[in-house]
Order: sequence, then structure tokens, then C-alpha cells
Amino acid sequence: MSRMRNPNCPEVEPRLKITCNPDADHFLRKWVEPYLHEDGTPDRSKDGLVRYFTFSDGDFLWGDSKEELVEKFDIPIDDILSFTYISATVDDNPIVKEINPKYVAWLKGLKGVERARLLDGNWYVRESSTGFFKREWVPELTESPGIQEFDKICRAYDMAGTLPSDSNPNPDYTVCVKMGRRKVDKKYVILEVLRTRIRFGDWLQFILEQARRDGPSVNIILPIDPNPAANAATQMLVREITAQGYYVQTIRSTTAKVDRFRPFSSAAQNGLVEIVANCTSDLWAKNYNDNNIYYHELEGYDGGKKARDDLVDATSDAFMHLASTLTIPSGILEGLNSVNFKNSSPLLNVR
Repeated sequence: MSRMRNPNCPEVEPRLKITCNPDADHFLRKWVEPYLHEDGTPDRSKDGLVRYFTFSDGDFLWGDSKEELVEKFDIPIDDILSFTYISATVDDNPIVKEINPKYVAWLKGLKGVERARLLDGNWYVRESSTGFFKREWVPELTESPGIQEFDKICRAYDMAGTLPSDSNPNPDYTVCVKMGRRKVDKKYVILEVLRTRIRFGDWLQFILEQARRDGPSVNIILPIDPNPAANAATQMLVREITAQGYYVQTIRSTTAKVDRFRPFSSAAQNGLVEIVANCTSDLWAKNYNDNNIYYHELEGYDGGKKARDDLVDATSDAFMHLASTLTIPSGILEGLNSVNFKNSSPLLNVR
């Protein structure tokens, strides 16, 4: 949009047109959802319906009319832009069908998910996960349980200090996962998930911001990196945070990342994990209250080195901190026995 200039040509109004295939995990899905049926296929009766939006600190603010946005957000009417969505399938492209009559047959021959996306235009379908996590294992809670329902709560971090650049456009995130263990049923509840991109010098401020919101009853879990410089930085963070009155525990892992994740994966598969609805936010991308961010990374993790694992690592550490004082049902012990932390856990000796 920043390229929609119009120098020396006032009679031409700039317009931006985008074409794409449906993708359940793409940010554009939120733009087109008002034009879809409940099953994710386009509602053709809404094709061309105009909606209006404006910006505030990079966020999109939506309305059904310009007047609604002016009244709700007190902004000049000239700052309001319009948007519309027009769905299309192969049936709307007679030229392709004429040139290659077999094209439709090829689409019909695709697997279920690809067929639903490319033939039916479905925005909600996604490939079934073959890794260590599936979103259907984890029920969503409409409301966050009160702090009195938990016997233990922690917020575990995974730190990174690189911002995107031309040479590294997609660096790791600094993330945190807040998780609690309920007193009554001993289930684990994911209460909040945050990720952002900040420099090393911003780590302390980021951690303290969350600590002030959580209060001193929430334990802070920091990983210890084998790199000496990173280790020294972590120890400095511990001193600074502790001086502010918060409890910090460091965790060093000597096992592979995938083995660290197996205990949480086992617990989720056996019905011991829940998550609060809309508790995930990408602060860097200004994408708020969208658990798909969390699901997408965990479902995409296969144990390989190329898979993104920032949220995976923080989830593993949060779970193991909470589980370290609990006797776990025998159905998930296999994964727990593979974990080795700096301070030995009683879970490692359970049979």
C-alpha cells in the first residue's frame, strides 16, 4: 500500500488488486472471513460487498460503513479505505476450461485438502498434522480460569536477539508461554502465548512487562544456552529480575529438542492439556488473539533442524517445570523419561 502513489495524474485513483489461493494459516483469511460460509467456502451472495477500514499503529480497524468508523474511532473520513472480495473457482474461468478441458479433472483428482482449497475455494481446510501435535488434541476454553484454580503457574521464555534484515529476513522470535496446572484435575492450561522480535538489550524490559502483569506468584523460566556469552547474559537477567522481587528458575537441557517436546506432546494427546481461546499474539506482526499462530508452529514441528521451534521450546520448558512435582499417569511416561535437565527431575525415575 505504501507504493500506491499517484504523481501528476489526479484523474487516476490508485487501486490494489490481489489474487491468491485459499490458505487457512495466512493473515488474509481474516480479511475474507466475512465473505465465507461456516464451512470455509465462499458465500457467492457476498461477492463484491464493500467493507471499510483504516489503520492505527499498524492495526486494521474494520467497519461496515465509513460513518461507523468515524463515529467509533474519531478519525477523518478521508483516512478510510475500502475493501472487497470476489471469490472465483475454475468454473469462473471458461477460457481455461476451453483450452484444457482436462484441468477440472486434474483438480478433482487431488487429495482431499488440496481439492477443497483449489477446486472449492475453501479457506478453512488444512493438511492433517503428521508430527508431534494436533490442535484437535487441545480443547479451547472460552474463559481463562482464575488464578485460585491453579496450584502452580509459570511463564517460560525462549530468547532471540536478531531483527529481520535483507540477509536474514525471517529470524527467530523471542517468545513466552504462560501455563498453569489446575488443582482439581491436574490438567495443564496454556493461558497466554506471546512472540515478538527484539534486540538483546530489550530482553529485560520484555520479561519485566509480563512479570508485572502476572504478579510474583507466576514463576519465570529462562533457558540456559551452552554458549558462554549467552549463559552470562542469562545470569545477568536472573540477577536483574530477582532484584525486582520475582522468582526465576533457569533450565539447561542436554537432550535433543524433540525429546524435550515429547512429554508435552504425550500429555496433549492423552487429554491433559487445554488452551484458552484467543490467547496467542504476535506482537511483532501486530497479529493479536489468534491461536492459529501457536497451532501452526507446533503442528509444523517434526523434529528436524529446519522446523521453527521457538514456541516449541518454551512450551517444553513450561510443561516440564509444572510437571516436575506431579505424578504423571503411566500413559505418558515414555516421553517424560527421555528428558534430562540440569537439575534432575523426580519424573526421570518414575516407572
